[in-house]
Amino acid sequence: MADETAQTKVHPAVQQGIQYTLSSKEYAYVYQKLLRRLSVPAQSKLPSPARYAKLVETRGDFNAATVRVSIRAFLAVQAIFQIYDYVVAKLAARKGQRIFTVKVPYFKSAGFRFSLSAGLVLFFHRLLHRFLTRLRSNLLTRDAAPFRKRNPQISKLLTSRYAPAIGAGLAGYAFSLSPADDLRLTIAIYIATRIGEFGWEALEEDGWFKNRPWWFGSWMLMPPVFGQLLHAFLFDRDCFPPGFGNFIINYTPNYIPRKPSNFPANLTWPSTDTAVDGLANISRLHFPPYVSPILFPDQKRTLPSVLEAVAPITSSAHPLIDKMTCTLMHPSEPSCMKNNLVYYLKSIPRFARFFTIVFTLFALPRYQKFFQQPGTELNRLSRLILTTTISISASIGTSWGMICFFQNFLPRHVLPTKRWFWGGFVAGMPAFLMRETGRSQFLYSLRTSLLSLWKVGTKKGYWKPGKTGDVWMVVISLMFLNVINDYNATAVTSGLFRRGLTIARGDPDQAHQPNTTTKGSGEKRPNHP
Repeated sequence: MADETAQTKVHPAVQQGIQYTLSSKEYAYVYQKLLRRLSVPAQSKLPSPARYAKLVETRGDFNAATVRVSIRAFLAVQAIFQIYDYVVAKLAARKGQRIFTVKVPYFKSAGFRFSLSAGLVLFFHRLLHRFLTRLRSNLLTRDAAPFRKRNPQISKLLTSRYAPAIGAGLAGYAFSLSPADDLRLTIAIYIATRIGEFGWEALEEDGWFKNRPWWFGSWMLMPPVFGQLLHAFLFDRDCFPPGFGNFIINYTPNYIPRKPSNFPANLTWPSTDTAVDGLANISRLHFPPYVSPILFPDQKRTLPSVLEAVAPITSSAHPLIDKMTCTLMHPSEPSCMKNNLVYYLKSIPRFARFFTIVFTLFALPRYQKFFQQPGTELNRLSRLILTTTISISASIGTSWGMICFFQNFLPRHVLPTKRWFWGGFVAGMPAFLMRETGRSQFLYSLRTSLLSLWKVGTKKGYWKPGKTGDVWMVVISLMFLNVINDYNATAVTSGLFRRGLTIARGDPDQAHQPNTTTKGSGEKRPNHP
């Protein structure tokens, strides 16, 4: 009893510091593991776990918990940036490269600003949601009837079921503290698309799409997505994700020919970017006819001036080729159909090896199911590899093949640049084969396309987004996420978003709420990211 009384004489600053750092359960764990090893005088200055729990319960832990989670969000994001910088530096050093970065003060660095914005979004979201929830409860009481009568419109707004949810979303404006760069835009697009997915789930569970056709699904995103990406790849490559372009070029060995081994060292062979720029220039020139220098050696100039950079490729083209685009894509093969067939024969085995490695790695965490049901799991994995291989190879092959198709069957002046979009649109159709397992890939492609489209529109002046356009995207997305959770909590099918929303609202009762929702769109949820 005397020991407990001694421990009550704790300095208020020490109590506040511990309360804003550790919860009662965390304090009990730390006390048992670490603090008991301290000397008796030092230990006597700290409250026991039971006393600490009473102090927290008496003073209320919500504000302290809000500060705790905000600080932890700040530290977590900061740690992610530090780890990323460390890994990038190590990989560059292993390749013998040096990364030159401009040193900026810590408080102006991207890592600090992103960390600060994440912590403040969480902080204000918790406070706003609690405040608006209590305000709504007070306005619904009998004592607030005079106020409701005098201010019917304001009362209707503040007493709405979704008032706390919508008001809490305003905390997203703290995201404006992060630097306005591609990373912030990418995060905003990711959040918006994921929450849009949850909204779709909520509507579908509510029976909005009961009578849709069997073929309807998320794969239908791919035709417009591929169309936009292919058009940007040709005409706005600075707005195109380089990873997509490198993937396409690396897996199309018989399109855009590489430098021959016997090519003279004193001459310059066009790069793949130069060759793709040549295709764009051909489109802008409305597909001029090709004059073979082999058949007409006396002509001094067989190419327009803007195409002279690709002359080393076109000058050696087969004499039977009479289409300018074909001389750039497959100069040694006069038959477009044969060249496309050769593409499939070469690319399908490469894609099969690539996706076998990728999906096998993703399947390793589920190794126990392979021991329990080896036949079923191997069949599922084989089907996933096969459908993905055929779909991706068909999409890339169709995107190249449609170039030759339009060149051969459309007049020169019909859709000279827009035909690239429609070629990509057709190339997105094979995604139908992945309709049951490819939803994550479809949404990733959609986010990539939206990021590219945003940059293209900004570059060409189609719209002039303000400095906080992506911030308002986050604000609106947070509002919708809260509304969806209040409307149908099981529609939030991501454990990460579900847990994050629980922390952001300070609602421990839903912290571990299981999600038993099945996929509402009729597609099987993939077992890989």
